[in-house]
Amino acid sequence: MYRPHHNNGYDWYPTEGVRDSNGPNSPMVQYEQARMRDTDERDAVQKKTFTKWVNKHLLKAGRRILDLYEDLRDGHNLISLLEVLAHDILPRERGHMRFHKIQNVQIALDFLRVKGIKIVNIRSDEIVDGNPKLTLGLIWTIILHFQYFKWIDRIRKVLSSFLAVYCSCGLSRRVPQFAQTQPLTLIIVGSSR
Repeated sequence: MYRPHHNNGYDWYPTEGVRDSNGPNSPMVQYEQARMRDTDERDAVQKKTFTKWVNKHLLKAGRRILDLYEDLRDGHNLISLLEVLAHDILPRERGHMRFHKIQNVQIALDFLRVKGIKIVNIRSDEIVDGNPKLTLGLIWTIILHFQYFKWIDRIRKVLSSFLAVYCSCGLSRRVPQFAQTQPLTLIIVGSSR
């Protein structure tokens, strides 16, 4: 049996062995189940990886988390993480009510915005509720910002020291004049900062 292809032409393809039913064995249901399984596996790997990264930094503050989604809900671990990464001290609410938790997460989100980090569609109440996707998104944003700029700073230091050595070795005649007088600045194309 043949039926027309979905495009405007009249391409034909066989439908033998293909079931058009919406039953549990239909190809669409099987595809959707496989896609959900892959998504769940990816989320589990991200959760485990991000938990290790957060714990690596929280160790400096004498803290540790076991469950990324649960242990960031009150905002205290999130604030401690940002304090360690930014070498800064942030205020925090001391209570245990939902209002205090939302306020602590909001302090962390506001701090990130002040640092120039774009936080899109993440509200403090969603982190307090333990939303897995948004919690992963928030931690990924923090990782990108702090790891990326740490890496850029290292490159800037290496290039600056290289240029200083290069200029001091009597080879400065070959270095363009602007490189001798201007501090080294890296411009990253496509950066959101």
